[in-house]
Amino acid sequence: MKSIKNGQSLVEVVVALAVAGLVILAIIAGVTVAIRNATFAKNQTLATKFAQEGMEWLRSQQDKDWAAFAVRAGQTFCLNNLTWSTGSCPFALGGIFKRQAVLSGSEPRLEVRVTVSWQDTAGTHQSELTSYFSKWQ
Repeated sequence: MKSIKNGQSLVEVVVALAVAGLVILAIIAGVTVAIRNATFAKNQTLATKFAQEGMEWLRSQQDKDWAAFAVRAGQTFCLNNLTWSTGSCPFALGGIFKRQAVLSGSEPRLEVRVTVSWQDTAGTHQSELTSYFSKWQ
């Protein structure tokens, strides 16, 4: 009498399921990292755009009236709404960003630094632009 064994043993099935589980787990981890990196890149691009927008608004204020602009040296401003507001600056732009500007130096040349910050699960990040404005008229 011959005994013919067909099918898989229980050990083989468990090993195959474990290997499949590890492959699926690796794929999920890779996708999670890719999504996190894509989100960070998107937020960094938006922060840089908001910083450029703030810098251009400050340049327009300088062009309007240099004297009124220069007296603001030594102060920090919240530029979420592109107005000269001081005090606390909440995360408001796009829900997760805040934009601040620091004017320093003295006439005829002021250093202007615009910083846009945001928070995510990895912590607080920022994009910063610095320029020097002078009385050119």
